[in-house]
This record gives sequence, structure tokens and C-alpha cells, in this order.
Amino acid sequence: MTEDDLIAEQNYAAHLRSEQPVPQRGNPAFVPITPPAFGLRKTKVICSHKVTYYEDPRAGDRDSLIAWQVWPCCDALMTYAEHIEPELLRGKSVLELGSGVGLLGVAACLLGARSVLLTDIPKALPLLRYNVFEENAVHVTGKNVRVEALEWGSDKACIKHILPDKVDIIVCTDVVYDACAFLPLVKTLIDVTDYFAENHDSVPLVLVAYEKREMYPAQMFFEEMLKYFDRKVLFQGWGSMRSDLNMDTVDDTDVFRF
Repeated sequence: MTEDDLIAEQNYAAHLRSEQPVPQRGNPAFVPITPPAFGLRKTKVICSHKVTYYEDPRAGDRDSLIAWQVWPCCDALMTYAEHIEPELLRGKSVLELGSGVGLLGVAACLLGARSVLLTDIPKALPLLRYNVFEENAVHVTGKNVRVEALEWGSDKACIKHILPDKVDIIVCTDVVYDACAFLPLVKTLIDVTDYFAENHDSVPLVLVAYEKREMYPAQMFFEEMLKYFDRKVLFQGWGSMRSDLNMDTVDDTDVFRF
């Protein structure tokens, strides 16, 4: 039986792509998805802990969503936070935009975050929830971890509805790839930081891990961000550190703080 036959038999990909609202955990309608049976389970070691996760059966296929696999920038920011600035997330309330399969959110828990809110588009939530609450229950149980739908560019009221009382850091990894998403993403970052500045007298830091891609006009994103935020380069490239840290990150991955 081919991989496509297995997907069709389990109706797995169709379930993830459903347009139906995603039930919240605790709702009787919520049923964790059944993981695929043909070996898409992957492993990372973070802070000496084994973290496992599933990618979509079609990850990398033209039919998959960007959200359904781990990209190099996720590895870059996890490595930076663990080995270069270990206090970066410790004791912090973290909001992640574009959480994908949930690896960075789980890593944030292991790196000492006080609370973590993972967000992505509704279609990505079933796999995201499975990876966080089922696959890595041992790492997140008893901690303040939530998964919510958030589409960039949403109204402020929609964003306010899901936000916790406090956010110290907003993390974004490999979100600078689609020019059509730049303005909605910047709008969401502005709305979130303005909300906390106006209502809680604090402004969250924004961390962006970015992989240089000549084919994508990322300059547009950074120019738009610099209209509203100051930028500090935390790390550029990895060079020999890549092999020293046994990391998969490409050399052209940078970490910025806004």
C-alpha cells in the first residue's frame, strides 16, 4: 500500500484540512487526532529532554501547509535560547505566532517559560494540539500552556479575547516567507504590543528568527517593522558553532529582537 493509500484509508489529512471549527479541549466534541501509522514521528533533544512530534504525512508536498513541518528557524531559536542566552525565556510569559507543529512551544516550557500560548490558523490546530498535549504531555502537564486559533491581521477584539494577562515575549520563527502575509503579521504584532502597552503598561519583546531567502522580498517585512519597532541583531549565522552544537540549522539563519 502506498503512502497516499494509507492517508486516504486513515482520512488523516482530510481531517486536518476540515473547514469545521476546531473544538476546544474540555469540550465533549474534542477528540485528539490519531497520529499517522507510517513513521512521521520525529525527535529532538532539548535541555536533555526527548521531545517527539509528528509532521503532516504530506509535509513538503505541494498539498501541505507551511504549518505542518518544522523549519530551520525553529531549530535556530531553540538553540539560541538553550545555549547562548539561557535566561531568555526563563520565567517569561511567551506568545508564539505561527506555532506550526508545536516544537518551539514545548521547548519554551523546557527552557523555563512561566506560560506559553501557541497560535496558528484553525486548520493547523488539530496536529498542533496533538503534538503539545498528547505527544509531549510529560513536558507540559501542570504548566500554563494553551493552543488557540489566531490568523494574522485579525481584529483587535479577536486578539484580545485569547491573550493572557501578561506577555513578556512574542516569538516568531520562519514567518518571513510570504509577501502577502507581511502586513497582516506586522499588524498583529503592533496590535498585541499596543494592547499590553495601553492596558498593562508593559511592551513585549518580539523575537524573529529568519532564514535568508533570495527569492522572497523579506526586506519589505523588515522595513515595515522598523516603522514601529527598533531592531537589535541577537545572532547572525552559526559558522563552526553549527557542528559544535550538533544542530540542523542552516548557516543563513538570523535571530532579531524588536
